[in-house]
Amino acid sequence: MTFVRQSVWAKDGDFTDPILLWYAKGVGALKKRPISDRTSWGFIAAIHGIDLQEWLENGYYTHGAALPSDTEQETFWNQCQHGSWYFLP
Repeated sequence: MTFVRQSVWAKDGDFTDPILLWYAKGVGALKKRPISDRTSWGFIAAIHGIDLQEWLENGYYTHGAALPSDTEQETFWNQCQHGSWYFLP
């Protein structure tokens, strides 16, 4: 059997496909968690890269919301390897 990745955008908000429905519910649950929670959508997104000023301007971060410790930020945030040779290996 060949796996075909579903396009969420092509579905135009139609979540009759149970896989996309549960994906959307999962994302919704992650987005409810504060950015200081390692299992939140914001924390996971920050692993790929974060600029707090840009996030404030675009509504991804609310001024004054609790952030993880400096140690956690230094350890986990801005660590994505997609733009380097580490990605494929």
